[in-house]
Amino acid sequence: TADVTGGLRCEGHGLNRNLGYWVDPSDTATWRVEMPKEGRYRLEFEAAAERDSRLVLSIGEQKVEIPISATGDYKKYKVVRVDSVTIPAGRVSIVLHAVPTGWSPVNVRTLKFTPVQ
Repeated sequence: TADVTGGLRCEGHGLNRNLGYWVDPSDTATWRVEMPKEGRYRLEFEAAAERDSRLVLSIGEQKVEIPISATGDYKKYKVVRVDSVTIPAGRVSIVLHAVPTGWSPVNVRTLKFTPVQ
């Protein structure tokens, strides 16, 4: 469950819920998680966008820009991967926000972190 700002909101039903209505690039989605230990993780999520866009993943001082390729429709998703991010131990805020320049709305769902060996 994400805390969202602005007009960004959760939509859909059951397992098909997503963050949508991300028309304002100043909107953010924040997940607060408790990590048992620091580690490197691969991030995967599904994104749908009519045009190319970019998001930024922020974890503390770490920021990773993520290109989002157009899928042609807000209901046509494809997996986006970030090969490695470091997440510290303890209570952590994981934030997705838009790159304002050239912003095009993006729908996001199924955020998943997997430990990297």
